[in-house]
Amino acid sequence: MPREGGREKQQIITKTMNKTYKIEPRQREALAEMLRSAKNRKEEELESSSGFSRHAIAKELASEEGADPIVKRIVEIRPKIKDLTVQLERAEQDLKVLGFEYDSSGVDLHYSAHTTLRKKFDAMVHKKHEPIQAALRKYDLAIADIWTVDSNDDASKVVEGLI
Repeated sequence: MPREGGREKQQIITKTMNKTYKIEPRQREALAEMLRSAKNRKEEELESSSGFSRHAIAKELASEEGADPIVKRIVEIRPKIKDLTVQLERAEQDLKVLGFEYDSSGVDLHYSAHTTLRKKFDAMVHKKHEPIQAALRKYDLAIADIWTVDSNDDASKVVEGLI
């Protein structure tokens, strides 16, 4: 093998009509990919013709280990889950049409809710939040006042009863 810069460099040489060509890295990669693909096809062919099946082996072993009742339960439950999933998706779609969504936190306004519903929602939020804002107003005033006090005594008076 030729040495280049102190390192061995492997070269694949092909001869065509008495001419020699060096195989480039891209060609090597393409050949390697073709070989991987051919190997996969051959593996499938050999497994098929020999009756090899990982699933059949796993099923046999699971049966030997007493898993048959559990597998039976799973087989019975899966269709029910599929049916319930379809029902859930339909219900969620119906709720979305109305402008709402449901998640682990509960019902909420869907981002695609129509403008009239969104305005009604915002008005209700504002109305319900007003008393909370009113109760918090004294904190806002105290925060503003704290920046204008001149002494520790004045600061104590501002935060008294709030902290």
